[in-house]
Parts: sequence; C-alpha cells; structure tokens
Amino acid sequence: WCPKGFKIAYLSNKDNDYFGQTDLFIYDFNDSTSKKIASSVRYAPTWLNDTTLIFTQRSKPNKNGSKLFNIYKMSLNDKKPTQLTFDSRFRSPVYNEKNNLISVISTYDGVSNIYISEIDSINFKKVTNFSNQEYIGSTNWDNLGNLYFDIIDSHGRDIYFLELETYSIKKILDNEQDIRNPIYHNENLYFSTDFNGIFNIAYYDNNELRFLTNCYGGSFMPDFSGNKLVYSSFENGAYNIYFIENLISISKDSIGYNEYEIPQISNLNYLEKNNFNQNSKVYSNEMTKLHLVPRLMFDYNTEKYGFYLFSDDMIGKLSFFGGLSLNKIKDLDAFLMFDYKQFRPTYYFNFYWATRHTKQQFDYFNINNELVDNISINNRVNYQIFSADLGFKLLLLKHKTIFSYGYNNYKQNIFQLATQEFINNGENQTISSFGKLGFDYFEGHSISFEISTKKIKPHFLAKMIPSNGYSYNFKYAYEFNYFMDGFSIDEEYGTFGSVLKPNNTARMNLEFRYFNNIFKNINAELSTNIGILSNNDIDDFFYFFGGGLPGIKGYTFYESDLTGPSIMVNTLTFRSLILKESFINFIDYLDFNKLSLGLVVQFGNTFDSNSKDFTNNMKYSSGLEIRAKGFMFYGYPAALTAEHHFALNDQSETKGKTYLKLLFDF
Repeated sequence: WCPKGFKIAYLSNKDNDYFGQTDLFIYDFNDSTSKKIASSVRYAPTWLNDTTLIFTQRSKPNKNGSKLFNIYKMSLNDKKPTQLTFDSRFRSPVYNEKNNLISVISTYDGVSNIYISEIDSINFKKVTNFSNQEYIGSTNWDNLGNLYFDIIDSHGRDIYFLELETYSIKKILDNEQDIRNPIYHNENLYFSTDFNGIFNIAYYDNNELRFLTNCYGGSFMPDFSGNKLVYSSFENGAYNIYFIENLISISKDSIGYNEYEIPQISNLNYLEKNNFNQNSKVYSNEMTKLHLVPRLMFDYNTEKYGFYLFSDDMIGKLSFFGGLSLNKIKDLDAFLMFDYKQFRPTYYFNFYWATRHTKQQFDYFNINNELVDNISINNRVNYQIFSADLGFKLLLLKHKTIFSYGYNNYKQNIFQLATQEFINNGENQTISSFGKLGFDYFEGHSISFEISTKKIKPHFLAKMIPSNGYSYNFKYAYEFNYFMDGFSIDEEYGTFGSVLKPNNTARMNLEFRYFNNIFKNINAELSTNIGILSNNDIDDFFYFFGGGLPGIKGYTFYESDLTGPSIMVNTLTFRSLILKESFINFIDYLDFNKLSLGLVVQFGNTFDSNSKDFTNNMKYSSGLEIRAKGFMFYGYPAALTAEHHFALNDQSETKGKTYLKLLFDF
C-alpha cells in the first residue's frame, strides 16, 4: 500500500515468458487501472511517500562483468530510476517513516544479513551477524522501529525479532509449519503459514491461531492499510492479487486439507552449528577429467571419423576444447581452443589445421598448343591450411571487446606422374617421370579489434522470432597479406618456389540487426551487413562474397556481381507464428510444436572507392522462410529452417536457391 492507501505497488511477469522476468506496476483504486513504471524489478518494493518508490533491480555489468542487485529510487513521474547503491548485493528494501530508516537484505556466500541506513544519506550498516548459511526471506518494521523477519535456519521459515537499540535477536515464532512474510499492524503480527498444508494469512489472538484467508492454492505477502488487506494468492498455476476490505476472523478448524498429516522430516544427523572455515583452503585450478566424445561427419561425400575432447576448471577459470577427424583419403580436420579467465581480460588462443587431397588429370599440349595424345599427366595434390588466432576479451564501456592477432598459412604440395606411351620396334613402350613441388601460396598476419553488444528482450521464442531489441558487431582489422604471384628461383638459396606478393589492406565489417513487433502477431527484423577493404587493388582472393546463405540468398555464394572489395547487404524479414501446438509427433523421437512463416526481402551490391553510383546493377532477392521448433529423442532441442529464395529481375538466376538447416537453435 502507498501511505494514503489508494494505490498498491506490485510485481508481475505478465507480458513476459519467464517467471523471473518481473516488472513493477502500480494499481490505482480510484480508477481501477494498472500502470507499468519500471522493468526488471525483483523482490517487494517499498513506498517512500505516495509518489516515490524504492525497489531492487539487477544493475548493469560492472568492470568485472558482474550483475549485482542494487537499490533504486523512482518517482511515478520519472522516466528512469536513480541508483542508490553500487555493487552491494542488496535486496528487499523496507522503509520506516517514523525513524526515517530503510532496511535491506544482503546475501553473500550463501549467508543473509540485514543492513540499515538513513534514507537521506545512504550508508548501510550491518545489524545482524549470521554466519551459518541462514537465509532471510523478508523483513518488516513495527511501530517502535524494530524489525521482524523470516529466516530459514534448518527446515522451513521461522519469525525472528530484532531490537534496534541493542541489536539483540530472538526467535518469536517457531513451530512445525513454515511461517513467513511478517507484517506488523494494529499492535498485532500477521504472517503467512502453511497450516494443514496450505499457506494462508494468519495471526495470533490470545495465543490462538486465527486466519484471515482460507484458499485452495496459497496466500502470501500480506499488507494492510487501515482495515484493508491485500495479498497474493496462488491458484490454477498463476498468482493474482486479492483485496479484502472487511476483515473477518476465521477459525483454524476449517483451514487447509482434511485429515492432514504433517510430513515426517528425514532423520539426518548434522551439526547444529557447522564451522565452514575449519577446513577451508585457497582455491587452485582443478580440471575435470578429460572427456572424449566420438565424432562422425559426412562432408563432400566422404565419411570422417574422429572425436571431440574437452576439460574445464571446476569454477570456469580455465577450459580447453579440441577435436580431430580423418577420412579414408587422409583428409584431416583438427582444432584446439583454449580460454583462461583468471584475470579481468579472458586470454584465449585457437588453432585450426586442415588438409585436403585431390587427384587431377591433364592433357599435354606442345609448344604449338597441339594436343599430344600419347602423353598424360596425373597429379596428386595436397592442400594444407593452418590458422591461429590469439588475444584477449574483456568488457569495455559495457561492450564485449576482443583484441586479437591472427596468422594464416596455406600450402600446396603437388606429386606429378607424367607418362608417355609409344610403339618402338613393334613393342608398346611407356616412359614415366615423377616430380614433386611444394610451396606456400598464402601467408597472412592480422591485428584486429572487435566490439559487440546485444540487447534483445528474453522470451520463449526469442531465437526463433526475435521481437524487441537490437544487436551489432563491428570489427576492424589490418591485414599483412602475402599471396602467390607466380614462381621464380630464389637468388640466395637457388631454390625454385612461389613468389608472394604483398596484398596489405584494412578490413572493416559491420553487422547491425534491429527487431520490433509491428503488429499483434507479426515481428520484423531489419539487418545490414557492410564490408569495406581499404585497398581496392588486392587479389580477388581477399574480396567479400555477397551471395549464398550469409548474403543475398537468391544468388550463389560466388556470384561475380556480388564479389568485390566492398559490399553491402540489407535484409528485411517479417515473421509470424502460425502453429502453437504439436503438429508433427513421432512417439518420443521427434516432436515439432511451433511453426513460423517468414517473408524475406533482400538487396545489395558491391562497390569500391571509385564507384560513382552504388545503386548501379543492384541485386534483389525475395523468398519464404519456414521455421519449426521442437525436440528430438532424449529431449534434445531441434530447430529446423527451410528457405527458398529467388533473384528478382535477373534472367541468369531463374530456378532459385533452397536452404535447409537442422540445428539445436536458430
């Protein structure tokens, strides 16, 4: 209740999908309206006066990336709250007008304690000294400026009393029931208790337990204003707020379940007071056992067999993850990823190694470009690709940032067998010659800076149909690239090999995505991807490719008109949920229960610093998207996406492109 008793402040997760997504609302009894005044508020608020509230919010990440509960103040006319505490772990504020004090609860290392401060100069002082893993649920003041609070000491909650002058604490209500949410009103203490198995609002009258509610689900968090009571009640899977204006005392004989038997508490032997510091020691990195998981891949019509391996520090300070796969022609895929989170920046390095083996057959042409049909050339080619990047990640100005160094080396080994068949003196003769050549065709070094953020409202289908928020990722890198430009003899060593020509450039990438609910059941996504190279004269090996799944989907990935030193791709997608119930179900092995339909429109083009008209030869594409969400065997999430896109006003692309993805999430 507000002090004058014509409004109540309450928390609700309505219009949100998750129970913990509570917002702060004000209900006005004068016009029976509710108004949301603050988002992401946790625990019960308190009124400072009839127009100002104090409440708990999880603050934005601090310099270490931690999000802690803090106390905020907000007037009903303000647009944003004022933060009163910082990095404090405070919650559940309760204001006492008589002595101008505010109490809060802090839980640290599993132990709760009460802190008190004057409201005019916030400086909280610890007034309890619990140390045995006690948990305090809620507090409330009496008329003399002392505190009642409920606490979990062993099993269930009991009511304690704190005398403020001496800081003395005593237990005043302790029985076989759970007793919580104490509220002092009209010289009496009210609370919620699960007498006979159901929580109801109760009080003691001449040592006799009496009740103000008698419900089926459970009644909690009472508050009084004069002879009026509000409380929250749980019934049929939901909480609602109830209001009683004329309080009537109810006998305990009609409360709860008939013939209710109190469950027996397990007979556990434990110390009444445990010394948690007795055997404590400074933590050191302790890795889990090395996990090895089989891996089977189907890639370019081959089967690859291998494994994943990973291990983590028990509290996440250190981790590594690796994998290896190999097929029958000795194509190898291997990687190793390492993270070290002991310090404020997270240090990391990633290694990637891949090999590919191919066979090539060529005809032989003489100096006059005439085919010599009795000579054949057969090559076995081995490509070796190595890539590594190392750097550190940290939170900078509330954005995720990455500073990194990258190295790439691409090699090619050719094993050539040339054969010539001819007839000599009436006999078939064959002359064979063998040669091999190995060379680097690309070597690169890069230094990069990357910054990203994401603010998307969490909801059950946030990945499938994002509805509110935005995200962006910006990366700037300078690359020292050396790419093959023919062969020559090394004058110093006298060896034959490739000539690597500098192709240095700066590379900038920006990806921006915006989400909004434009109609009741239609959500829009607008995304822009921009890539720019500072050097327009480098080899097209380093160009951007703007087609395929990551680009304009109506075109192939290597579409020549979408390949260039700079590129922009814009996408507008409209999505709507069309099925909310299970529509494909096969026993316990497959179940799809959400289906959305999307309309996608794309346009984009390549350009360089010499381009006079970016819109010249603009490429357009449109398509349909179907997304299905569900589960596979053993409860694995399944996210299926099917898309078909076609180029617009382009005679060279008439059939369109189809894409199919099956992942754990979208």
